[in-house]
Order: sequence, then C-alpha cells, then structure tokens
Amino acid sequence: MKSALDPDKTWASRQLEENEQPVLLAALRQGTALTAAHSEAQISTGDLFESGLELAYAYRFDGQAPEAAAWLKEMDAALAAAPAVSVADQSQIDAARKRYALMGHHLPAIEILKSFASPTTKAAIDWKSAKVTILVLFPDWCTQCRKMMKDLTAFAIVNTDTPIHAYGLVYSQKSEKAATPEPASAEELAKDLQSTNTFLVPASTAQTFAAMDFPLGILLSSKGTIRTLGVLPIDAFRSDSYLEKIIHRRVLGSLDPEPK
Repeated sequence: MKSALDPDKTWASRQLEENEQPVLLAALRQGTALTAAHSEAQISTGDLFESGLELAYAYRFDGQAPEAAAWLKEMDAALAAAPAVSVADQSQIDAARKRYALMGHHLPAIEILKSFASPTTKAAIDWKSAKVTILVLFPDWCTQCRKMMKDLTAFAIVNTDTPIHAYGLVYSQKSEKAATPEPASAEELAKDLQSTNTFLVPASTAQTFAAMDFPLGILLSSKGTIRTLGVLPIDAFRSDSYLEKIIHRRVLGSLDPEPK
C-alpha cells in the first residue's frame, strides 16, 4: 500500500509530474504487471492504482475536490479499458478505493476492548480535545508495530500542549493462511504495550479501514474527520521525523478548510 501520509511526496505541492500521469494511465490500460526498466522488479496493476491514488489524496487534502475527482475518473477509465485485471489486483484496488472513500468523513465507531495504558485509563479515543489525532492500526503479530507504541506514547506526551493525541489500535486475528504469522501471546502484548497509549480493538476494525498493510496511520481533525490515511514507517514517531513534518509543516497551518 502506498502512503497518503508522506509529508514530502504525496501532497498536492508534490503532485505527480505531468509526464508521469500519461505513463501511469497507459500502464493501467494494460492490466498486467510492469517490469522495472533497470531490474526484474515488477509493479502490479494494484500497486499502480495505489500510486496514482496518491495524487487524489493530495488534491483532497488541499481542498481541491474537483481535481481529485477528475484524476480518479481518468484512472477509472484506464482500468475499464484493460483487457483483464487479476483477482488479487482487483482486491487491492477495491480496498484502496474503500480507504480513499473514508477521507473527509467522520471516524467510524471503533469498539475498544481494553486499554494498555493503565487499569484506570478511560478507554476512549479523545479527538474532541485535540487539534490533531493520529490512530495507528496494526495486528498483534506485527512485532515492529508493537514496539513502535512506546515512540507513539512519547510523541503524544511531548505534544500535550498543542495538543496532539496519538493512539495505537491493536487487534488479534488468527488466519488460516500459512503466510500470516501467529498472533502474539498475552505475555508478548503486555511486554510491548503496557503503559502505552494503545487500545485492543476487534479484528473487524481492520475491515472497517480496508487495512492490508501495516502500520496503518489515520489522521483526524479536531472535528473527528478523517483527513488522510496511509501506511507509516516504523520510525514515524521518533523526534524530528515523519509525523512531526506532517503535523507541523502540513496540518496545523492548514486545518481549515477540511477536505470535502
């Protein structure tokens, strides 16, 4: 999954180069994986669609809904012209569309089963008293995601005065797929998540956000509206890094108007 949260690469100020757009549309019309020019790496149709969707996210974030709609219409037309799209690519495209459709809407209801912060911590996502709220969704088998929660908690503490709120959302789900790692044990969760701003949520939460890659970051406005969402790097919450650039360069100075 491409990230719609990249502070330097995915906003309208860093739009796809004009000469890249025709190339991407032409590739989508083929409906097959492309091989990189200088390697054997292949780019699937699903990946191509998500790459193009970055521009629609960027337009929407900057309040340019007509431009976003026009670009999405061009991509849809290119896909419609493709002779065939694989089942895997179509599933990826459908999930990407579902995530994109959440942008500009209020955060869906999320059931919280447990707080790892402390036994007395109120198990609730408090976006109402924050200028910006960041949610990070991940499955419990993602070891790096679990360890990331300490950085997330420290980030929220440092930004208390702004205020910026940050919460981890972890879920457990056994899968019959051999490639899916086993869920973490209760002991592993306690070791990595105790005293962090992390909530245990139902596995269905991943379906709500059509999450396929992790950690999935969801950025909310002070009104609880989803401003954008996308995959985060593991070091996103470390000092002077990814999310500080997003919040301070791109968000706090442009909270209004929200994308429509």
